[in-house]
Amino acid sequence: MERHLARLSPVGSSLGEPSLSEAIDHVRDAGQRVLVDEIRLLVLEAQERLTAALRRAGWLGFGVFCLVLAWVGFLLAAVVALEGWMPLELRLATAAASQLVLGLCLLGWGMRSRRQPR
Repeated sequence: MERHLARLSPVGSSLGEPSLSEAIDHVRDAGQRVLVDEIRLLVLEAQERLTAALRRAGWLGFGVFCLVLAWVGFLLAAVVALEGWMPLELRLATAAASQLVLGLCLLGWGMRSRRQPR
């Protein structure tokens, strides 16, 4: 029983066991280290998620860029394919009008689907 009381002694004992205040300090220091480690882990996880999100955004942007280039290429091919049938001005106006109609339809569809509940 004396040994148990010596551990709780605020001054310590001659047996080299820590005092109560030393034990509390040790627990506090360990708690601080755990907290610092948790914060470092959260920062690392946030950096990893941000890096992954930026990588996905970069690939998405590159994919959209390639799709736009292909879309413009197909429009130019259509303008060139209609060369013998219409003058250049009419071919360009037809290509622009087709994109205008497509864009308006997509905007209308987007607005309609936004108003409808899921």
